[in-house]
This record gives sequence, C-alpha cells and structure tokens, in this order.
Amino acid sequence: MTESQPKRIASVDGCYIRLLQNTSAAAGGKLMQAPNTEFSRAGSLEELRAKGRIVMHGHHRPILVIYDRGRVVALDNRCPHMGFPLERGSVEDGILTCHWHHARFALESGCTFDLWADDVPVCPVEVRDGEVWVKTEFAHADPARHWEQRLADGLAHDLSLVIAKAVQGQLAAEVPRADIVRQVALFGARNRDGWGVGLTILTALANLLPVLPEEEAYLALFHGGRHVAADCDGAAPRRERAALGSRLDAAVLKRWLGRWVAVRHREAAERTMLTGNRGRALSSRTRRIASRGRDGAGVRRQRTLARLHQQGIRMPRPDRLGARGGGAADRGRPDGGSPRCRGINRLAAAR
Repeated sequence: MTESQPKRIASVDGCYIRLLQNTSAAAGGKLMQAPNTEFSRAGSLEELRAKGRIVMHGHHRPILVIYDRGRVVALDNRCPHMGFPLERGSVEDGILTCHWHHARFALESGCTFDLWADDVPVCPVEVRDGEVWVKTEFAHADPARHWEQRLADGLAHDLSLVIAKAVQGQLAAEVPRADIVRQVALFGARNRDGWGVGLTILTALANLLPVLPEEEAYLALFHGGRHVAADCDGAAPRRERAALGSRLDAAVLKRWLGRWVAVRHREAAERTMLTGNRGRALSSRTRRIASRGRDGAGVRRQRTLARLHQQGIRMPRPDRLGARGGGAADRGRPDGGSPRCRGINRLAAAR
C-alpha cells in the first residue's frame, strides 16, 4: 500500500468517508474536503429538497437526513425500539412515524411520544453554500444520566425491552454494577408496600455479581430489574411510617420488636425500629436480627407459638419465652427445657 492510498480502518458499517476526504488531495482525487473534519457532506440542499430524505454513512451507523418545511434535520436511521430503518417511515406535521410498531418521534429533537420506544439520537447539521454537512457522530450529552432515566422509565412502566437497553447502556457508560442494583432496589422499596419476590431475586443475583462474567452480569441485572418491575406493576406504593410519639426505654423497644417480628407485624416492627433509631435505643445487633427476621429454629418456634396463640390455644406468649423457647427456669437445661417446651420445639420443626 502506497502513502497516497487511504488506510483501511475498523468501522461498524465499513464507512471511510472522512479518511477519504482527508487523503483525497494527496491522491489527486476531486472530493471536496470539509472545513471541519467532524462533519461529512450529505449532499446538496437542492437534491435533499427534491428527494425529501437522504441516507448517508455515519461513523457508527447510517444517518437519515430529512428536509421538512424548510428545515434540515439528521438523526439515527435505526428506530430505537427494534432497529427498523426510519427512512421507510413517514413524516407529517413534524412527526416521524416508524411503520413497524408505529413509534412516533418529534422530528427536530428526536424525542419519542411513546416511552417504550426511546428517543432517537440526532446529529448537528450545517448548510454551507448550498451543501448539507452533518456531524456523523452522535451520542447523549450524559450517557450515564440518560440511561439512568430510561431505566427508571422501564421500571415504572414494566417494559422489559427498555429495562434491557437501559441496563446495557449504563454498563457501556461504565456505571458500576452496584449503582444499577441500588437504583432497582430503591425503586422496588418505594413503589411496593412490602418485600416481594422481585427484590428477593434481585438480592440473590446481586450477591452473585462479583463472580459473574460481563455477559452474565448483564443478564443478572436485567432479570433482577424485570422481576422488580413486575412486582411493582399495579401494586400499592409504599406508605411512609413514623416513629412512635413517646421516647421509650431500650429494653421495652427490644421486647416489642421481638414480638412484632415473631408475628410478622411489619408495620409495628418498622415503627418500633424508627423509634429506636431516633433515640439510638436499639443496638446494631438488634437491628441486624430484625432485618433478617431472626434465625433458624428460634424463628420457627416463635412463629409456631404465635399461630397457636392466635388460634386460642393456651400457650406462653412469644415475648415471655427465653432464647430456647421456654421460660427463665427452662433456659440452659441440657434436655432442651420442660416437656411442654420440647413439644413446642418438635411442633415448630414439623411446621
């Protein structure tokens, strides 16, 4: 290859217009060089006015240039919904309509009227001496912020395709995986009054993220977000709770918290926690136990006793039982407590 021949460069669609323009003088070519190398010539204004639209090669993919009511606009030729060529769409009253799924876009800005379709990236255009020049690279001014908003839209409207694209866009913008998990988790916590299956799936997948390769990490984030969105779709939003009006002793709050956790009274447990946090009355260990719903056999015993108590069966109340499920006199006995306590433990294990 001689110095006068243009060098082949990697490109998504094999477009080398810019390089040919820069080397045409040395090669003796007659291509007109752009005053600004960021712009490429799309054609004459007269030609564009006659045809109505022109498709030109962009740096990454084809660009659609449209003449409409005295204005020249350039935008990505791919519909952001499913990639259908927008050149096959129609323009009416400043609205570009894709004929595949009827997604509609404001022609001048590329903004969509249908949230499931996303906005079309637009390119700057200049008309110089009757010639149309287009900047062939386009991107969102703040990609991370754009895809964060699109993820919020996808979660709010339960749109799997938008969620998938937004997760991929954030990862491409080098947004940390933990930040994406946090955004989805906060959405689930704020838009559903209670813990759902979606948040459980998101938590499990988030715990796997550090050991997952890039492609599988993307799938984990997508599926976590999809399940959270499905959980929140049509569900009652979270209702804010406030701390109790009085300041209470830490020992009382701990007893109350144990009672509410045992009977799964979520609202009461949360108000108790808020009261303790306000006065810093509950220890960090107590808060951790409450957050994970206590542990193993102990929580089974507490729940069993609570059910029996609710059914009218005369058994000791959960808040009066010791750590082993019995009263103070039963604690520490090698046989697990009194015969009644051992029976409760067996019943809890069976349940």
